[in-house]
Amino acid sequence: MFDAVGAGDWFMYLTGAVELAGAVGLLLRRLAGPAATALIGFLLCAFVTQLTAMHGENAGTPFLFMVPLAVVAWHRRAETAAFLRLGR
Repeated sequence: MFDAVGAGDWFMYLTGAVELAGAVGLLLRRLAGPAATALIGFLLCAFVTQLTAMHGENAGTPFLFMVPLAVVAWHRRAETAAFLRLGR
């Protein structure tokens, strides 16, 4: 799949590292909201890639994973707001 989009093995490893970091973030209460939001953005990019490079094959799969992430992001919105205030 990564060859189809013109990316090498390095992009495959980067993708895996980003997904793993997001999964670890989901396990930490303070980071669950931001991690879910970031993973939703990541999956939106995967959706666009599926539509363009893979000709729509399995394009719905990222949306299946976005639904529970959106629920987590919504329920953790107070923690996300507090986390963003820490960055100021």
